[in-house]
Amino acid sequence: MMAGIQRSTSRKVNAYVKATLALEAVRRKREERYARHVRPLDRKRDLLIAEVDRRLRALVGRQLAEARRILESVRANGSISDRTQ
Repeated sequence: MMAGIQRSTSRKVNAYVKATLALEAVRRKREERYARHVRPLDRKRDLLIAEVDRRLRALVGRQLAEARRILESVRANGSISDRTQ
């Protein structure tokens, strides 16, 4: 016979144990969802940051100034709003 957690004779204790186990299940589901969705986005963001940094280091003079201006507008607005050519 398997040894398990003994049930208490108190309904309050049993309700507390049930609620605690339910909270653990919710936490575990949230962690799994985070691992599936948020972490891959973090990895993509980190790769993009590294790529932008590498490309910025390759620029010189006017190109660097233009790239910095575009990056500042992206950071401020979340997108390139006033792109001029």
